[in-house]
Amino acid sequence: SRKSSTLLFKDKYVGLHDALAPINASSESPQYAVADIPSSAHHTVLERLQTQTRVPVITTPSFFILPEVLVGTSYIAVVPERFAKLIIDQRKKPLSILKLPFMLPTLSIRLHWSASSWHDGGIDWLRQQITACLADPPALTDEH
Repeated sequence: SRKSSTLLFKDKYVGLHDALAPINASSESPQYAVADIPSSAHHTVLERLQTQTRVPVITTPSFFILPEVLVGTSYIAVVPERFAKLIIDQRKKPLSILKLPFMLPTLSIRLHWSASSWHDGGIDWLRQQITACLADPPALTDEH
């Protein structure tokens, strides 16, 4: 049978926060920033927050904008854990990972291709390269 996608890795959502800005513990609820990416699995984050009456204070069209929005604020960005770890490793300003106080579905990141290109040597090579790059992602942990 012809495959048209393969699982690359699974990820979970975490909170990303400016490590130098305190989160107000007396606040009735934290303020969230999210990437609103329609027609993607990430759109479920915005939907889930809205059903829990947690309306994000900021929405951006990309995850890459969120770290800049966090600096100097008490906002918590809702992002995939692998992205959070990558950003923390590359940033000069300290950010920290927080466990979210609500549940979100696990992300399944898949590589998709046209079934008609299944036996195309060039596309097969590219699929192998992408899969090899993402073959050993950091394990999901409950520690932040």
